[in-house]
Amino acid sequence: QRTYIDIHFENTNLTNHEFMMKEFENCSFNHCNFSESFFNKCKFYECHFNHCNLSLMKIKGSTFFDTVFNQCKAIGINWTE
Repeated sequence: QRTYIDIHFENTNLTNHEFMMKEFENCSFNHCNFSESFFNKCKFYECHFNHCNLSLMKIKGSTFFDTVFNQCKAIGINWTE
């Protein structure tokens, strides 16, 4: 699946997972673990990340439009990639 619309992810462990050219629209991520995951050329539109671990996540070529990060751990992310 390439596009996810209005999907709610809960307590999902995606450590070291690779996402390639995925699109997320109006999705919410609650208590998810994305540490050391790789988002390559992904797009996020109006998404919400709540209480997620995003540490060392790689986001090469990814874009975030109107996306909210609420009480997330986001250490070691290079937002300029």
